[in-house]
Amino acid sequence: MEPWAQVDWSAFEHAYGPATDVPPLLEAIAAGKAGAVETLANLLAHQGWCSPKAARAAVPSLLALTERTSGQVRAGLITLLADLSCGGSHEHFLGGGVARSEDRWLLDEPDVAAMRAAIGAHDARAWLTDRSKVVRSAAALFLAATGSPPEPLVAPLAKEKDEAVRVDLLVALGWAGAPADLSLEGGSSAERAAAAVALAMGGRLDHAVVDALYEGMTTPAPNGSVWAEGDLRRVITEVLRRAATETGRSELVLGALERMDDLGRGRLGGTLVKLAFRERLAEIGDGRAPERPAASSLTTAQRELLELLCRFDSGWGGSTDQGHALRKLGLPGAPPSMLLYLGHPRAPDLLDRPFAFGERTGTVRELWPLLCTKEEGVARAPAVGEALARAFSPEQMPGVVDLCLREVVPHGFAANATVLHALVASGSAVVEPLLDALRAYHGRGPVLFWDSRDLRRVGSLAPVFQWVAARALDPSAERPRGLRFDATVVQITLRNAHELGPVAAGWMKAALP
Repeated sequence: MEPWAQVDWSAFEHAYGPATDVPPLLEAIAAGKAGAVETLANLLAHQGWCSPKAARAAVPSLLALTERTSGQVRAGLITLLADLSCGGSHEHFLGGGVARSEDRWLLDEPDVAAMRAAIGAHDARAWLTDRSKVVRSAAALFLAATGSPPEPLVAPLAKEKDEAVRVDLLVALGWAGAPADLSLEGGSSAERAAAAVALAMGGRLDHAVVDALYEGMTTPAPNGSVWAEGDLRRVITEVLRRAATETGRSELVLGALERMDDLGRGRLGGTLVKLAFRERLAEIGDGRAPERPAASSLTTAQRELLELLCRFDSGWGGSTDQGHALRKLGLPGAPPSMLLYLGHPRAPDLLDRPFAFGERTGTVRELWPLLCTKEEGVARAPAVGEALARAFSPEQMPGVVDLCLREVVPHGFAANATVLHALVASGSAVVEPLLDALRAYHGRGPVLFWDSRDLRRVGSLAPVFQWVAARALDPSAERPRGLRFDATVVQITLRNAHELGPVAAGWMKAALP
């Protein structure tokens, strides 16, 4: 009997409903139909979020099928297993070896943890010597995603002749722990960039490594690599963004902006704004970074406001697919790393607490779907901003805002607007430094370009939205040069910008073609 025939699939749901359509897809995969793997991946790990119970039930069958298939089908199965081991998407591991901070909680969810353990226990070393290069590339990704030590990757790298597989092995070494003597010499530009990624992940950021990373920003990964189609550049972007954030070296981001194409500029730009803002705050504080309020000193009202702001983003709740997946887990919002700071990694007690917001009353759990949507969140930004200003003293506001800039999901329309409203309502001295930082960012380097592809992939509308807010607060600010928008961005921008007032809406309309 096939392993999937021993499972009651009617007891589980995936992203599109009951999981009763999983067995026919597994049958099709067993028959060698590559398209069935992609279809199944869309059900079990839709848009980077796994359906924990259904995915866990499918793992034994997926592992069994990797031994019965070959070529593209086997590679697709291995990649799907790597995605599931990351909670739904290996891209969540870009730039750091851990899932994005706001998704860490998902890895500890019991079904996901059990699924990851089962996947990680599989011995994948034989895949690294497979006849098919796409299988070898997928195997490198699998070992990186499952926390392999570097040793299984080093020997295959020394023997591998295919450029795409070598790139994938090198990037995988970044998560596994690259040898200190890993060379940047020889090989293609993509191989040098991948080696630099591995070394940078290990903390090495000398001139040779940084130059190789910059070179890689204009060098696509070779065909056949799991990081093809611009994803190697996304890895490099994340490595530089994280390094700049951790070290305060804003020149890493400036150098990248001078060299890269449109892909990722918005995300790096948001990082540059934050770095500039922190530098200005440090200047005001005689070189000291703003102090966050001690978590133990927060009042209940302060906690609730900060936790509310965590959910005030435009992609992690409400009516989105991610929101549906979260609600199946009983968590109608995705707690980012601020919840770890607050001491509520899962915050189950918070969700059932009575809560009032405006005219609506209920529990936090009941109100979350409303509060998580982009339109509702932006509309409520002034009210929440004023509440933040009332809850924290002017002396506390710099630390609170710095906390928000570091820990709240960086491309949250409503979160950005709320922070700005909070600053204005509090009369805080932080307003001018923030505006200075925004002006400084838009006054240097290449002109940014936003299109719907960039918006979908990296949330690059954040700097535009921040500038809209800044313009609404300071009508005398110079208009950024060269802003161009396609129809998708026009629609989204105007729908949100009008909530910031007539000045912002008028400025945005004037900037449109």
